[in-house]
Amino acid sequence: MMYRHTKFLKKLSILILVMVLSIFTLRSSPLLASNIDSTHKWAWNDIVGWIDFYVSNTGVEVESSELIRWGIINSSTNAYIAVNCDSLPPGATNDCTPSFSVTNNISNGDLGGYAWSDEFGWIKFSGTSPAYGVDIDAVGEFHGYAWNDIIGWISFNCDNHSGCGTSNYYVTTGWRYNETSTPDNYLESATFDTGSTDGFAINSIYWEGSKSANAQVGFQIAVSSSTTFVSDDFLGPNGSISDIYETVPGDTGAGKAIIVNGASHHPFESGYRYFRYRVYVDTSDTNPVISEVNVNWAK
Repeated sequence: MMYRHTKFLKKLSILILVMVLSIFTLRSSPLLASNIDSTHKWAWNDIVGWIDFYVSNTGVEVESSELIRWGIINSSTNAYIAVNCDSLPPGATNDCTPSFSVTNNISNGDLGGYAWSDEFGWIKFSGTSPAYGVDIDAVGEFHGYAWNDIIGWISFNCDNHSGCGTSNYYVTTGWRYNETSTPDNYLESATFDTGSTDGFAINSIYWEGSKSANAQVGFQIAVSSSTTFVSDDFLGPNGSISDIYETVPGDTGAGKAIIVNGASHHPFESGYRYFRYRVYVDTSDTNPVISEVNVNWAK
């Protein structure tokens, strides 16, 4: 995709040190949105069977340092696997002593730490004797095994069995590790599911971080009725691939929202359910930091 925005887009480069993706909404229920794929959501254990990590869009969310919320065993809402003590499922009995979570390495997608099942106890996501573990690859697909002392191995991908055969299962997520520079000089978010098939409105983008006085931080937004996005989907305030939602040039810090709904594009995305954003940083800044991005939206 070629950009022709002479003031900004030609001099873009990814100089972002850290980016933590999160999403807020004016309504409480979408805060539970999972970024696990709604189809490719299954792990397998020989004793308990299928484990669903999407859970009707309220299941696991992969974040840049850890996983949150839970999966369910064999479609039973009473048989949970909690991947984070800070976001336990309804009715969970673990009192968070000790605290636990499944950790995520932003640089390579390697998972570690522990999950918890009220039925079976601790589930370990990496070990050395024998060597095992779970990781997320560059396209968001899980690989490898976790271990529980009662039920044994939990497989996150059918390729663990030297071929998938008639059961082509795996877990995949919209999260990506180690976001790096591309020929178009942008950093692209994971896919966010609003859970609304009737449409939604994006109100604003709020970012935290730091930059120099004359540098700019800008965003483009893409909406879709599916989890598939292409380059031409990402648009700015005038509905063009050559425009961006951007900060005021003289603003030396973050902490101010970029208003999207006041622009001539993205006021209400009727019939769309999913969105992503791309973030750009001006090359005039030698050391910008984006530590958090919040997209405010409502149904």
